[in-house]
Amino acid sequence: NYDIIYAFWIPETINKKIFPKIKEEMKKDSRFLSYCFEIKSDDLDITKHKENEKVFSIYEYRKK
Repeated sequence: NYDIIYAFWIPETINKKIFPKIKEEMKKDSRFLSYCFEIKSDDLDITKHKENEKVFSIYEYRKK
């Protein structure tokens, strides 16, 4: 039911337990945001947001 989900978890937890469920249940045009950690995904569009070298990146995932 959500349009945006934000997470700040370690990659191992996201990749194994959470991200597969999120990818399966994401509706079109919804977004998943990950702070600091990139998650590899072939079936989602990924955009990396970074203001400058002093801040961590935010990775935005959208269902294709």
